[in-house]
Amino acid sequence: MPPHCCLFVSLLLFSTGCLAQVNICSENKTLGAAVISVLNLSYPGLSDVAAAARLGDFGSACEALSAYYVASNTSAWLRRPVPPPSTRRVGGGVDDVVFKDYFDEGDLGKGIVPRNADGGLDWLCRGPRDDPEYQNVLNRHATFTGALDAWSATGNPEYAAWLDKTVIDWARHQACPGGDLQTTGARKCYPDGDGRTPVCAWGEGDTPGSQACVSSYTESPWRLLEQGIRFSGPWPATFFGLQGASNFSISARALLILVAGEHLATLQAAGTKGVSNWAITQATGLVTLSVAWPELKGSESAREAGLGALLSLLHTGVYPDGCETEQASGYGMATAGDFFAVAQLLALAGAPPPPPAYLSALEAMWTYGAYVSDPSGCLPRNGDSDVCMRGGYNAAAAQYFKRPDWTYLATAGRSGDVPSTNATQGPSSAFPWAGQIVMRSGYDGDSEWAWFDAGPYGSSPHGHRDKLTVNLHAHGAMLLVDSGRFAYSGTDLSAVLHQAYARNASAHNTFTIGGCDQLPIPPIASSPLPHSSVTLTPAFDAAFASMDAYDPVCLGPGGVVGENSSSAVIHSRGLHFQRGGGGPGSTFVLVVDVVNSDRARPVVAHWHAHPNASALEVNATTGVARVGGGKWSGESHPAQVCVTPATGGSGWSGGVRVARGEKPPQQPSYQGWYSASYDDAQPASVLLYTGVVGGGTGGEGVWAWLLHTSPTPEPCTGDSVRVVGHNGTHVELLVRVNGGMEESFDVRFSV
Repeated sequence: MPPHCCLFVSLLLFSTGCLAQVNICSENKTLGAAVISVLNLSYPGLSDVAAAARLGDFGSACEALSAYYVASNTSAWLRRPVPPPSTRRVGGGVDDVVFKDYFDEGDLGKGIVPRNADGGLDWLCRGPRDDPEYQNVLNRHATFTGALDAWSATGNPEYAAWLDKTVIDWARHQACPGGDLQTTGARKCYPDGDGRTPVCAWGEGDTPGSQACVSSYTESPWRLLEQGIRFSGPWPATFFGLQGASNFSISARALLILVAGEHLATLQAAGTKGVSNWAITQATGLVTLSVAWPELKGSESAREAGLGALLSLLHTGVYPDGCETEQASGYGMATAGDFFAVAQLLALAGAPPPPPAYLSALEAMWTYGAYVSDPSGCLPRNGDSDVCMRGGYNAAAAQYFKRPDWTYLATAGRSGDVPSTNATQGPSSAFPWAGQIVMRSGYDGDSEWAWFDAGPYGSSPHGHRDKLTVNLHAHGAMLLVDSGRFAYSGTDLSAVLHQAYARNASAHNTFTIGGCDQLPIPPIASSPLPHSSVTLTPAFDAAFASMDAYDPVCLGPGGVVGENSSSAVIHSRGLHFQRGGGGPGSTFVLVVDVVNSDRARPVVAHWHAHPNASALEVNATTGVARVGGGKWSGESHPAQVCVTPATGGSGWSGGVRVARGEKPPQQPSYQGWYSASYDDAQPASVLLYTGVVGGGTGGEGVWAWLLHTSPTPEPCTGDSVRVVGHNGTHVELLVRVNGGMEESFDVRFSV
């Protein structure tokens, strides 16, 4: 009789004869003993399990353990009602996985994951791009949730059966390694076919529990990040969601408990290692494990350790203004989601909430996410972030913290409450620890939004050399953009661009000086921006910052690593955001750039356009450029920005040119590329203005820009900006917009 024909006799009793053939604890005493070894046998309700285990009858012990979980209704928030049986299928990607072994991992690649000689999936498969990130994502098991949802929606036992055999497959072939991976140790570990990664498998005779689990892998299956992800979501959901499924076997139930115990031991032993978003995910997985399975040995101490680690990470990995220290908004707000998931979990479990310090820091994270996002609800693209990541708003978080102003911002005023502002702030926001300033004309979807990066590099490799960059969004369009993240690894163009282009200053709307890149320092801000460097008012906003950390080797003899006034090169940038009330065209941005150098050096200003910008026209004589818009979804948009360089300053003796899709050997470097999402790489136009700063023993260069947007195409002929003076800390400009009267503006660029 096939296993899936067996039914539970009742919630309390299994048909022993029917399920004995799929009870792996009877077939393999090593595995049976290992399952029991991860349990606290004195936990209420496990007396039958303990009695059988004392007799060495691990088959009966696992049977009793399965019956306990069916009857106890633990982790009730994860349990699902048993759907009426049917033969219906959901189709699409879920069916591709379940019936064809075809996994679509999005930008990482798609295709059939091969099976090993014993029929198990090759969990070390790197996909069509030979990318280890594909292997990592494969081992996060998001496909478990898809199959579980399909079972709930259709009642088709094929989905539950796939989960059953896949849990058994992964657990038997990817046992948590113990001890020294170079020896057999407590697990039979051996290298896979091409020597990439050690693999562990459970074999009869292994000694369970003799050594603690360790995680020494560079990549999955047992990388700590994937451990946290698996047990923050898909594995607990699968175990408790399938408790009513008749073809969820004792073997799968027992092995999933074993895997849960291994993860709890590993995550607790590892503590919080690595970059902040990894450590947060690890701690989140640990708390989820301990709350979902209080029967596991060490569960209570694991919960306290996980919560303690999360609170510590909120203080060390998140600035007081709510921004996560990696300076990559997508990763930062993903960690906010992890922190919030823990608060939700504790509420669902009826456990005490996190301490007040945890909640106040978490609220600051969501405040940052809501207020830093552009009028389309998209997070700014800084560091390794993809296009229009919407993680800045979470409706459940807004309800939890009673913050209808977040909803107002996320919906461009369609619902929620108008944010409260004081008389000197207006609609804009500053995050002084992160060094990010958001200047906006209002809160509606057509508002103008400028994002200025005056902060540190970032605490992880996800940071980019993008200090002093300005990104611009207006009238529903992306206008001056960030180039994106491309692919972390692999052999294709996107992977090359991530290393050779995306993280460099030349891929952002800032300056390169002498061909030298910014240094990735400081990783973390030691203090907030000076209060005097940011001014937010109802009529206008202003901010300024400096960058003095450039590659000293590139700068040549005398080059000095910044951050101090004796550096060989200092680039200072000031912004003035004029908030008009007279309709389109009355709001504009002034940008002032001052470069001090110890000798003559070429400077290049970069203004990056959307890859499908609706227009890109440059007046070769004046340098005035009309840059059209693009949508977050990729299409062109009729909005535009007129980029008008100032006269009267240092000028652009090298002129202006447009680069698009350039790469060696035709060009000395990569330029003019854009990545909407991971592994994407497409040509995109960039304006390159070239000039010279200093001469002889050095000097100062002064440049300025008028950025003036409009919702529809129009000639860039009515705007002008002139530098008429500067005194070391301010630059005086005469500005004309839309052919109107010249007005004087004083833009501060330095203390």
